[in-house]
Amino acid sequence: MMALVMALVMVTTERSSGSCRVTWVGSVQTEQIPEDRQEELTHMLRGRGYEPVFLPTPILKNYIAFCKCILWPLFNSQLVTRKYTSTVCFSPHSLPFSPLAPRLRAVSRVLCAEEQWTAYKKANAAIANAVRAMVGPSPDNDLIWIHNYHLLQVPFELRKLGIT
Repeated sequence: MMALVMALVMVTTERSSGSCRVTWVGSVQTEQIPEDRQEELTHMLRGRGYEPVFLPTPILKNYIAFCKCILWPLFNSQLVTRKYTSTVCFSPHSLPFSPLAPRLRAVSRVLCAEEQWTAYKKANAAIANAVRAMVGPSPDNDLIWIHNYHLLQVPFELRKLGIT
């Protein structure tokens, strides 16, 4: 993964000097950045070729949890049983033993996954909106590279915004 990022940095650095503008778009962990400093940070990052997307902390936490608890294990042939500590994501042993424990675990996973799925969709929509704001008047001339499982929903959101 790091090799791909470095290769893209090299290519985009070369292209940025010509008529091609390259901007990296992504979410920022807002719990560490006070709201009054976000505008200052946005200005600084834009000057370096980045477009930050600030997500509210609950959405960010559930978005990350969905990626780490559901998507990462799914794409890496792992069971979805890991506990992600910054939000509610249950492991098979996180509920007390009782005859109802298997049912409670299943219901808890579904409720947890639904909240995380909603946050995942909202985060991807926010990133798609940031991309939409940056594309030119003729989006057909823009190349949009969407990379990694964190952003699987972004193409769908971009199509909803009229970018194909």
